[in-house]
Amino acid sequence: MSLDVAALWEAEHPGLLRFLRYKLGPDGESAEDLASEIFLRAIAKQDAYQVRASTPPRNWLYRIASNLLTDHWRAMRHRRHLGLTDAMSCSIRFEDVDARLDMQAHLDALPERQQRVIVGRFYEGKVQSEYDGMTVEAVKKLTQRAFVNLRRRMECAA
Repeated sequence: MSLDVAALWEAEHPGLLRFLRYKLGPDGESAEDLASEIFLRAIAKQDAYQVRASTPPRNWLYRIASNLLTDHWRAMRHRRHLGLTDAMSCSIRFEDVDARLDMQAHLDALPERQQRVIVGRFYEGKVQSEYDGMTVEAVKKLTQRAFVNLRRRMECAA
């Protein structure tokens, strides 16, 4: 059975774009390009995709997105090591990218709920009352625990 990539595009493109912009930070302009590449790869592989009851196609798209982000960041680091920063037309500083990648690694190491409150609060601009199924007090405590864990991870890495 073939996958309906057009319907998947309609349903998942906005969420993938938000995900990519969050992950790319100041390099968010690349998000549109990467989102398009995700769906180009999905179209190319749609016949090979096997629908599984336990794994929705959305997960497949996010796996493609994660792989593309990894490739993108490797290319950025490769350009930095080759000394091509002056030749690039973007205004991004690689020190900022490294700092963001380090912070992303620390965030990724947190438990999912702690990640969710940090990302929601500081990247999506959510207020404490906007978390479904959680009281304001629970969000506060979870945020505090997340900061303690982040601080410990950053101290250990230094």
